[in-house]
Amino acid sequence: MLVRPADPRLTSREACPYRGRCIASASVEEIDALNILRATLLAMRRAAEGLSIQPTEVLVDGLFVPDVTTPARAVVRGDSSVAEISAASILAKTARDAHMMELRSEEH
Repeated sequence: MLVRPADPRLTSREACPYRGRCIASASVEEIDALNILRATLLAMRRAAEGLSIQPTEVLVDGLFVPDVTTPARAVVRGDSSVAEISAASILAKTARDAHMMELRSEEH
Protein backbone atom coordinates (compact mmCIF):
# COMPACT_ATOMS: atom_id res chain seq x y z
CA MET A 1 0.00 0.00 0.00
CA LEU A 2 1.27 3.44 -0.87
CA VAL A 3 0.32 6.47 1.12
CA ARG A 4 1.24 10.10 0.76
CA PRO A 5 3.97 11.18 3.14
CA ALA A 6 2.60 12.58 6.37
CA ASP A 7 5.01 15.47 6.02
CA PRO A 8 5.65 16.47 2.38
CA ARG A 9 8.62 18.57 3.49
CA LEU A 10 10.57 15.31 3.78
CA THR A 11 10.52 14.81 0.01
CA SER A 12 11.74 18.27 -1.01
CA ARG A 13 15.42 19.20 -0.79
CA GLU A 14 14.46 22.88 -0.71
CA ALA A 15 12.01 22.38 2.14
CA CYS A 16 14.25 19.93 4.00
CA PRO A 17 17.76 21.33 3.43
CA TYR A 18 19.65 19.23 5.96
CA ARG A 19 23.31 19.40 5.05
CA GLY A 20 23.81 15.71 5.67
CA ARG A 21 21.04 14.55 3.36
CA CYS A 22 21.46 12.80 0.01
CA ILE A 23 18.97 10.43 -1.57
CA ALA A 24 20.43 8.05 -4.18
CA SER A 25 19.25 5.01 -6.07
CA ALA A 26 20.24 2.29 -8.52
CA SER A 27 18.44 1.74 -11.79
CA VAL A 28 16.53 -1.37 -12.81
CA GLU A 29 19.31 -2.11 -15.28
CA GLU A 30 21.96 -1.84 -12.56
CA ILE A 31 19.98 -4.15 -10.29
CA ASP A 32 19.65 -6.71 -13.11
CA ALA A 33 23.35 -6.47 -13.97
CA LEU A 34 24.81 -6.39 -10.46
CA ASN A 35 22.21 -8.14 -8.25
CA ILE A 36 20.16 -6.43 -5.58
CA LEU A 37 22.87 -6.41 -2.87
CA ARG A 38 25.57 -4.89 -5.08
CA ALA A 39 23.10 -2.38 -6.53
CA THR A 40 22.06 -1.40 -3.00
CA LEU A 41 25.69 -0.90 -2.02
CA LEU A 42 26.18 1.18 -5.18
CA ALA A 43 23.25 3.40 -4.21
CA MET A 44 24.68 3.75 -0.70
CA ARG A 45 28.04 4.79 -2.17
CA ARG A 46 26.31 7.36 -4.37
CA ALA A 47 24.49 8.75 -1.35
CA ALA A 48 27.68 8.98 0.72
CA GLU A 49 29.55 10.63 -2.15
CA GLY A 50 26.65 13.01 -2.81
CA LEU A 51 26.69 14.60 0.63
CA SER A 52 27.56 18.28 0.70
CA ILE A 53 29.68 17.69 3.81
CA GLN A 54 32.27 14.98 4.43
CA PRO A 55 31.12 12.62 7.20
CA THR A 56 33.62 11.23 9.68
CA GLU A 57 31.96 7.81 9.45
CA VAL A 58 29.34 6.14 7.28
CA LEU A 59 26.87 4.09 9.30
CA VAL A 60 24.85 1.44 7.47
CA ASP A 61 21.92 -0.64 8.64
CA GLY A 62 22.72 -4.28 7.95
CA LEU A 63 25.72 -6.51 7.41
CA PHE A 64 27.58 -4.86 4.54
CA VAL A 65 29.10 -1.44 3.89
CA PRO A 66 29.55 0.33 0.56
CA ASP A 67 32.97 0.93 -0.97
CA VAL A 68 33.62 4.47 0.25
CA THR A 69 36.75 6.39 1.20
CA THR A 70 35.26 7.38 4.56
CA PRO A 71 35.44 4.84 7.38
CA ALA A 72 32.22 2.81 7.37
CA ARG A 73 30.51 0.53 9.85
CA ALA A 74 27.60 -1.87 9.43
CA VAL A 75 25.13 -1.98 12.32
CA VAL A 76 22.71 -4.90 12.40
CA ARG A 77 19.24 -3.51 13.18
CA GLY A 78 20.77 -0.07 13.11
CA ASP A 79 17.47 1.55 12.22
CA SER A 80 16.21 0.67 15.69
CA SER A 81 19.39 1.47 17.62
CA VAL A 82 21.13 4.40 15.89
CA ALA A 83 19.25 7.70 15.53
CA GLU A 84 21.12 8.73 12.38
CA ILE A 85 20.30 5.44 10.65
CA SER A 86 16.66 5.75 11.76
CA ALA A 87 16.47 9.25 10.27
CA ALA A 88 18.11 8.11 7.02
CA SER A 89 15.69 5.20 6.81
CA ILE A 90 12.70 7.52 7.18
CA LEU A 91 14.03 9.88 4.50
CA ALA A 92 14.78 7.00 2.11
CA LYS A 93 11.37 5.39 2.58
CA THR A 94 9.61 8.73 2.21
CA ALA A 95 11.51 9.44 -1.02
CA ARG A 96 10.75 5.93 -2.30
CA ASP A 97 7.04 6.30 -1.55
CA ALA A 98 6.93 9.70 -3.24
CA HIS A 99 8.61 8.22 -6.32
CA MET A 100 6.14 5.32 -6.38
CA MET A 101 3.23 7.78 -6.18
CA GLU A 102 4.72 9.71 -9.14
CA LEU A 103 5.00 6.50 -11.16
CA ARG A 104 1.45 5.58 -10.26
CA SER A 105 0.10 8.97 -11.33
CA GLU A 106 1.93 8.64 -14.67
CA GLU A 107 0.05 5.39 -15.31
CA HIS A 108 -3.37 6.98 -14.79
